[in-house]
Amino acid sequence: MVDRRTFVALALCALAAPLAVRAQPATRVVRIGVLTQTPPAPLLHDALVQGLRELGYIEGRNYVLEWRDAGGDVARLPAVARELAALELDILVAAASPTVRAAKDATKTIPIVMASSSDAVANGLVASLARPGGNVTGLMQNARELTAKRLELLKVMLPSLGGVGVIVNQTSVAGPNMVRYAEQAGQTLGIRTIVAWLSTTDDGLERAVSQLAEQRAQALLIQLSPLTFGNRARIAELTVALRLPAIGEVREFPNAGLLCGYGPSLSDSYRRAAYYIDTILKGAKPADLPVEQPTKFELVINLKTATALGITIPQSLLLRAEVIQ
Repeated sequence: MVDRRTFVALALCALAAPLAVRAQPATRVVRIGVLTQTPPAPLLHDALVQGLRELGYIEGRNYVLEWRDAGGDVARLPAVARELAALELDILVAAASPTVRAAKDATKTIPIVMASSSDAVANGLVASLARPGGNVTGLMQNARELTAKRLELLKVMLPSLGGVGVIVNQTSVAGPNMVRYAEQAGQTLGIRTIVAWLSTTDDGLERAVSQLAEQRAQALLIQLSPLTFGNRARIAELTVALRLPAIGEVREFPNAGLLCGYGPSLSDSYRRAAYYIDTILKGAKPADLPVEQPTKFELVINLKTATALGITIPQSLLLRAEVIQ
């Protein structure tokens, strides 16, 4: 039999239990900002969300994404970055060197994760790869080595290649370095490099490709930028029409009809950015988190485009590549 004092104690516990449940603090919702130059490609948004989900973050439940873009206008990036920084973010993700630069100029306190960048040290985004310093860390690619590799691949596909046109966005922070790397690699391979600086006008693409064709470029190297990525299908049409084999920096270019692409996976980079987000949210400082470089590279060849261009791809490359029929 339960005595009176025990009964009263049990009754009080029963009454207090719901109050204790209600008094527990709600899970804190993390606010993650994402800065891009152009509206986000769905595959990149999905890759970031997937990477976060794999680490236990559910959008709308324990985090929200504040995604902002500059509408393709690099001149608007600083203002958009300041707008994002004013939202009391826990962390800010930026893709490509111009957006990382804008984010870094906008805040010295909010941790910044580079989802993708080139030559972060040379461009002054971090102090070193091992110890970035400041509030920026994340992922980058070695543009020097990859530029040389892309020219080597063109030379294997086109043994008599003597001149390559390099299409570079004139507003790109990484543009001058890419031109220098292409010229250095070209000298080693015996390839003349011809540069076309891509403007942001509506006819800029047509003008750049036509200019290189007139200057007798025999193939093209396309810099990855928001402008070229967003217009990759149009670039593919132009290069096929002018019978100019072209290589891009990521698989999305041959997927859109370019001859080939070689480089790290953008989707993998965005998914990997989630690791940095999680590590920083758990207390790590960006200054102490080493910058990663990709170790996996994708060679993708569009065989349909090769046929249209009258090019026979060596079997040695086909065995290494993902082939689009």
